[in-house]
Amino acid sequence: DFNSRSIVRELNGIEPILNNLKSDYPQITETVCNCLQKLATDPNNRVVIRDIGGLDRMIDFIGADDTKDVHVHCLNALANLLEDTECLDLIQANGGLKRLMQFVQDSALPAVQAAAAKAIGRAARKPQNRKIFSEQDAERAMVCLLLSENDDVRIAACQALAVMAG
Repeated sequence: DFNSRSIVRELNGIEPILNNLKSDYPQITETVCNCLQKLATDPNNRVVIRDIGGLDRMIDFIGADDTKDVHVHCLNALANLLEDTECLDLIQANGGLKRLMQFVQDSALPAVQAAAAKAIGRAARKPQNRKIFSEQDAERAMVCLLLSENDDVRIAACQALAVMAG
């Protein structure tokens, strides 16, 4: 529950959780991503994750080919973080957003593409975030996803475009 999210933060537990993204075991990394997704619903936890370099670590994780099976879970966690404009500003400033956009287009896994489009759509609900996404050609990435043969990918891309259109 919500109380547990703050207790993990108070016990400095977020850093060790992030460190486990480096695990060789997909079951551990999947659980870490699910945990980060829940922790990132708390604004104070988002600040901690941002301040200790968690965004970069998550983008690096998504960019690693050997972790493809867990990318969807990491993207779900990242979606919660990207709703925070300061997190989005940081990820744009350090080039992570550009890498994420490229990853969305390059991924061959429909589940990953759909999760990325959903993450972008959720984060684009805030007007200031829409501007950042537009600067990163997010619309182009979503239009490319409309060409997918997968219904879930096309639906997620359409929804993201609708949100970006404001």
